[in-house]
Amino acid sequence: MSMSPREILAKKREAQGALLAEVTADLGAKMHDHFRAAVRDAVREVLPEVLDELRQTEGSAR
Repeated sequence: MSMSPREILAKKREAQGALLAEVTADLGAKMHDHFRAAVRDAVREVLPEVLDELRQTEGSAR
């Protein structure tokens, strides 16, 4: 029994939809991890300077 073009197209769309959902979820997780790492690295780079400036400001205010 052969499938009609409409049935073939419906199966193709169904398969693509499942694959797209899987890839989208995986990409979302990767983007989340990348964003967390970027923020962490930025904080590690900037925080010591900010703390030093804060200490200097507190020291000069006393």
